[in-house]
Amino acid sequence: MDNSLLRQLPGIDSVLGELKKQGVPSSPGVKRLVRFIVEELRTEISQDSSEKLLWKGAEDIFQEVILRCQGLLTPRLQKVVNATGIILHTNLGRAPIPPAGIKNLRWIGSGYCNLEYDLSTGKRGSRQDICGFLLSLLTGAEKALIVNNNAAAVLLVLDTLARGGEAIISRGELVEIGGSFRIPEVMSKGGVSLREVGTTNRTHLEDYEEAIGEDTKLLIKVHPSNYRITGFTEEVGVEDLGSLAQKHNLISYYDLGSGSLWPLPGEPSLNEITSGKLDLVSFSGDKLLGGAQAGIILGRKDLIDKMARNNLLRALRIDKLSLAALEATLRQYLLYQPDFIPTYKMFQMTEKELLERTEDIHTYLEEKIPSNFKMSIGEGTSFSGGGTLPQEAIPGPVLHLRGKNLELSQFHQKLREAEIPIIASVFKGKIEFNLRTVSPEEEDILKTELARIAQEVKESE
Repeated sequence: MDNSLLRQLPGIDSVLGELKKQGVPSSPGVKRLVRFIVEELRTEISQDSSEKLLWKGAEDIFQEVILRCQGLLTPRLQKVVNATGIILHTNLGRAPIPPAGIKNLRWIGSGYCNLEYDLSTGKRGSRQDICGFLLSLLTGAEKALIVNNNAAAVLLVLDTLARGGEAIISRGELVEIGGSFRIPEVMSKGGVSLREVGTTNRTHLEDYEEAIGEDTKLLIKVHPSNYRITGFTEEVGVEDLGSLAQKHNLISYYDLGSGSLWPLPGEPSLNEITSGKLDLVSFSGDKLLGGAQAGIILGRKDLIDKMARNNLLRALRIDKLSLAALEATLRQYLLYQPDFIPTYKMFQMTEKELLERTEDIHTYLEEKIPSNFKMSIGEGTSFSGGGTLPQEAIPGPVLHLRGKNLELSQFHQKLREAEIPIIASVFKGKIEFNLRTVSPEEEDILKTELARIAQEVKESE
């Protein structure tokens, strides 16, 4: 233990004084923060942390406290530039909210709104009415119910319609998605017994029919959003499952995961599903729909009404800001303006358009990147991400940055530490920037930061 360094730890008041000069008030929370940082450093010094070797004396320690305080006073949730080419990047917040959605949530969030107030009658209303009719118009479904995400939608369906009973599902559809969300465990939380049928790769309609018993309440199909089983396979289609459910007076339910209103390879459209014999379908609002986080349930009016009366809905309901953004997104579809939805534009971007944007940035940076770095245009791949379309790779040009391994490592770290962090992929000794997921408004950020960081890394050698 280095007692000399311990004695040089700054007093709380001196740190608060310096922060006050920087416009940070000495609030109770800030005082606790300063005490936390000082105690953190005390522990590091007491444990002979190697970090303390960088501290030459009291001034260095004081500056370290200030830097750590500033870091923790900076908002944790930040805007980033997604240059990975993964369109629905779950770690980066999935679908960007369309401009109309941003405008609407800013307007609604800035004051009060008629979230649960019927302006025509002056009486209590329902937040479900705000987007429900729009979803029916867009999909043809009898009715809609909206909760905070699709996991909540699955739980609500199971708890309302099958609690105490049995649900039949194919073994090949017992999926796990990100965050250890497993269908069997959610069914258990919903008070539903699981009945597996078929095999991992092949399930037939008769497998479902033979498993139906007096406790059966639901026939469930789960879309394998983030994987595909290929080869010697067979699955039961939604139409056949719906017909079988009707035959035995049961409920058929499709956990679609991602719901798309436009045709995509390997992904059923919502209109196809809701126009058939299926009773219910649920999906996410912030995946292929391109809107805010939400869990959307579509289907039979009597079943939706029953779920709306479940007390669990209050714990799972969507909030006003997500609802505001979702409503604006749905209206873009209603007016046939999907080009105003960023996710749609990313999927539809042509290789020619992508090449022009990539060449523009390459030309700009050629004269500004130091000679120890090499930039080139190569072939890359975009993916849908977010547990959707796992086999649908989208080829296209990308920007490659090469250099020494240590330099590239520093470069990659500095990209993440930028004022607006830039998230890019490191692949086979190069950093790859895919412009498909970079909006035109973000291109100047990318140009400026790449030039600045390259120069900074060179000067640090």
